[in-house]
Amino acid sequence: MASARVLDARSVVEETMTVAGSPWGVMRSSQRRHTYKRTSGAPSSSTMGVRDFFKSSAAIFRLAHKSDRDEFTLYLKLVALGVAVVGTAGFLIKLIGSIFFG
Repeated sequence: MASARVLDARSVVEETMTVAGSPWGVMRSSQRRHTYKRTSGAPSSSTMGVRDFFKSSAAIFRLAHKSDRDEFTLYLKLVALGVAVVGTAGFLIKLIGSIFFG
């Protein structure tokens, strides 16, 4: 029986990449080498500490940038389009429901 161990998200992604060949690859059951144990939320050695949290936050802030005007208008148009599509779908569902069950 394989020994159970607890992994954080980074090691799972790294292991998936090494086993499946790419981060989007599918890992077959025959390729799995480890059994992962779920914890009940109790602190363990794999939980993120305060120092790790700040390192991760700093890395995210280094990658983040303020969008320029063109990028902002693109996001604004995409969000408006999404709101319009969802609103139209909701309206049509409500209209059909009121016609048939109304």
